Amino acid sequence: MTLKKPQPQPTRPLRAPADAVKPVDQADWGLERFAQTEARLQAQLDAQLLEQMRAELKPRLDKELAQLKGKAREEGYRAGFEAGRKAGYEKGYAQGRAAAAEEAAVQQASWQRETEALLTALNQPLSDLDERLADTLAEVVTRSVATFLQSDPQLEQTWLRTTLQKVVHTLQQQRAGVEIYVPAGAQTRIAELLGPLADHCTLYEDPELPSDHYRVTQDASEVTLNLATALDGYLEALRSQLAHHVKDTVAHTAD
Repeated sequence: MTLKKPQPQPTRPLRAPADAVKPVDQADWGLERFAQTEARLQAQLDAQLLEQMRAELKPRLDKELAQLKGKAREEGYRAGFEAGRKAGYEKGYAQGRAAAAEEAAVQQASWQRETEALLTALNQPLSDLDERLADTLAEVVTRSVATFLQSDPQLEQTWLRTTLQKVVHTLQQQRAGVEIYVPAGAQTRIAELLGPLADHCTLYEDPELPSDHYRVTQDASEVTLNLATALDGYLEALRSQLAHHVKDTVAHTAD
């Protein structure tokens, strides 16, 4: 009988029994898992609350933001408008004053040139001055009235007539020995028409003259003209210019 040698059995690692786990380690693991779960739930709750708050507050915040933007836009517009209007007014005022000063200087220079030219022409015989005298005199008076219109656009017709008489009076003072022959019965009326001019000339009645003509003599020269019609023509031209100027001034002011 043969005896077999017993074979060695494989060894298995010894496993500690379940009751060998330390109670303290299991408790720590449970607390950690609870903390993680609590943190996750709290984060979800916070996210939900935040989203709910956003949904509730967004309309009110959007409305308040729009109001603030509108108020800021309105304040900025007003400030810009006031600044622009002030700058434009100051610029326009300065330009207007400069233009008015320039125009006044031009008118003054033109007045002086026309007056000098007329006074020079008065050294010629009166018979050569009829048409030239009328044209130049009308130009001088027109320019002088245009200058005064800048300061007072409501000039009256009596002022125009006075201005014309003063100009003629000044010019006639440069001459002497002027004799004016008028139709019969017209001496008083012509003297009133001439005003200050009557002191620097001599009026005679001539029955042979037509009712609307006057003969002017000076230094052996003479010319026949309708003096009253000439004066009225000057005044009518100036009144027309005045009317247009006032109309343009009112239209410009309204703009």
